[in-house]
Amino acid sequence: MNGKTLIIDVRGEEEAKKFGELKGTVRVRCDISFDPSDCVKKGIDSGAVPKDPSAVGEVVVYCRSGRRAKRFAAELEKLGFENIVTGSLDELKGRFGLDESKSEEKEKVKTLIIDVRSQEESERDGELKGSVRVRCDNSYDAAECVKRGLESGAVPKDTSSVGGVVVYCRSGKRARRFALELEKLGFQNITTGLL
Repeated sequence: MNGKTLIIDVRGEEEAKKFGELKGTVRVRCDISFDPSDCVKKGIDSGAVPKDPSAVGEVVVYCRSGRRAKRFAAELEKLGFENIVTGSLDELKGRFGLDESKSEEKEKVKTLIIDVRSQEESERDGELKGSVRVRCDNSYDAAECVKRGLESGAVPKDTSSVGGVVVYCRSGKRARRFALELEKLGFQNITTGLL
């Protein structure tokens, strides 16, 4: 086994632009509803993922929350890859460092648009351009939902990094509860709405 570490980003292009990527990353772009085996095949076909598992030592797979990374890693294991680490960008950036040249400048983030609807609602009804997703069902605990958004990186921990915030859902109720929790964290200029 080679000692080389392979770092794979399975997020979409917009996510990578907005939040940056780890140093030394190769990209295999997978959308949120991807088929893991198709995505791994795409990675192998593009040369980002070696055909021979012994060509690398450790394999690091990441995305925004870690869920896509786990699904991708499970497919890699089926192909014989070992020593796989999965996680979110936030979880892994301390170990590998962020490639600042690949992320948008902080000053460019003017308004943060947050979609708090379910995946099903977003797929059925569409979403606002530039939205980040924090999935909350109708019965969610607002504080827990904001916490998930912070942990996934969809909601920045630094409130000064955004000029304003727009939170939306189907009826506006979830958006208002989410916005109240954001205010407790110091976010200002919050607008809620429905789609």
